[in-house]
Amino acid sequence: MASSWHPHWQSATGYIASSGLPLAPLALAVAIAVELGGGLLLELGIRTRLVAAALAAFSIVTGLAFHHAVGDQNQMIHLLKNIAMAGGLLQVVAFGAGAYSVDSRRAVTGGRQPA
Repeated sequence: MASSWHPHWQSATGYIASSGLPLAPLALAVAIAVELGGGLLLELGIRTRLVAAALAAFSIVTGLAFHHAVGDQNQMIHLLKNIAMAGGLLQVVAFGAGAYSVDSRRAVTGGRQPA
């Protein structure tokens, strides 16, 4: 059913299941929602610090859960990639959204949407 819309759905759910995580199709759907939804919110600058903190935590947790075999060079590279992404996201947590973000616009209007 779900595998018909994306050719890698089965391989991704298989990898998730091989790590011992139950309900692999649901876990993959949640991961896709977190990554796409969080990325869109981050891009638009909506609740930027909260979203960046959540994505940083998600990146660290998934890195440790799926790339913990650090003796394998490929797994080590992926773990370090996840840690680097978390570091970049923590910079967003520290400095907030840019001038053209929804968060910035809310701050100028005192939390209210302009008429």
